[in-house]
Amino acid sequence: MKKLIAILISLCLMLAVAGAYAETATTEMSWETVEPLLETYGLEGDFETFDEVAVQIWIPSSMTRSELTQEDVDKGFIAHFLDEDQTAQVSVVYVDVDGTTLEEYEKMLPDYGVSDIEELVINDIPALSYTVEETDSVTIAFETEGGYILEITMAPKSAEGADIAWYIVASSIMEEE
Repeated sequence: MKKLIAILISLCLMLAVAGAYAETATTEMSWETVEPLLETYGLEGDFETFDEVAVQIWIPSSMTRSELTQEDVDKGFIAHFLDEDQTAQVSVVYVDVDGTTLEEYEKMLPDYGVSDIEELVINDIPALSYTVEETDSVTIAFETEGGYILEITMAPKSAEGADIAWYIVASSIMEEE
């Protein structure tokens, strides 16, 4: 009977530890594991780079880079990509957060009506993802060395096939080679 109780206590402790780990687990994403999906889903695209930040992002060939206005630049836009019928988009934006860390930013996000906040590591870079239901979008956010948050927003998140396309785009975000 003592052995049974000891086994039950051990099992309960293991489940408690596993539950605590599950609550703090971070999703890891990488280009290496996602790149094979391009052929599987017949997707083509290229990596885009930016003068303002040393990252590269794979963008589907169905999307083209838009010209930014001075107003866009003043709002922090680095790049904006649209598909042919202008229903899907990817935006790259610098957010001036006065040196706020990614951890602090995560705590602020619920105040802005976002949901589904998740901690990620994308190609060895800590990040957050979150959803904005009002704009039908998903955003990936990174902390930069300059004290900004770099946000890559993809929309719409509800379109057919968007989950796979946006997962591939998000998994491609990495330091520029």
